[in-house]
Amino acid sequence: MVTTSSSGPTGITSPIVVDAHGADSLDIPGDVLTGATDFVRQGPDLLLIGAAGQTVLVRGFFAVAEPPALVTTAGAHIAPELAIKLAGPAAPAQVAQAAPVAEADNSIGVVETVEGTVTVTRADGTTVALSDGDALFLGDVIATGPGGAIGVILADDTTFSMGEEGRMTLDELVYDPGTQEGSALLSLLQGTAVVVSG
Repeated sequence: MVTTSSSGPTGITSPIVVDAHGADSLDIPGDVLTGATDFVRQGPDLLLIGAAGQTVLVRGFFAVAEPPALVTTAGAHIAPELAIKLAGPAAPAQVAQAAPVAEADNSIGVVETVEGTVTVTRADGTTVALSDGDALFLGDVIATGPGGAIGVILADDTTFSMGEEGRMTLDELVYDPGTQEGSALLSLLQGTAVVVSG
């Protein structure tokens, strides 16, 4: 179900509302869903904010057992797992007391070079600026600003670099040092990147 937007007295457009209940995938209207889209948790709902300020509210996205994929007529497809990761945790920067703080030995890679502004949003929702030598972890979302760039070496010696105004998630790294076999899954949402397999 889609509810169309309406303009208020000040010209501010209210969000288009779509309902996540009972859907395997949801058509997201307009051009809201791009690499620059902000994913924001609002209780059980997911708010998508496009680069031009247009908004879509996905009602009940976090309340359903299996959230739907988000798709557009232009062919963009965001898997529910990726949308959840981009929205961050329900309580940012609050982790279970029993959970250890991420240690460098749990890292999946290291930042080799940074130019300009480069940030990482961790799985707990905290965002920090990256510097040469910083550790990276599964679930990290890396973003480069205007004029920014980053070079990374993963644990399996895979290298990647991402140019300015990019956004990428580190979804998976499976590596066995004994057999030197493994796989990596990175999601490039915006910008350009070069990957060289380890």
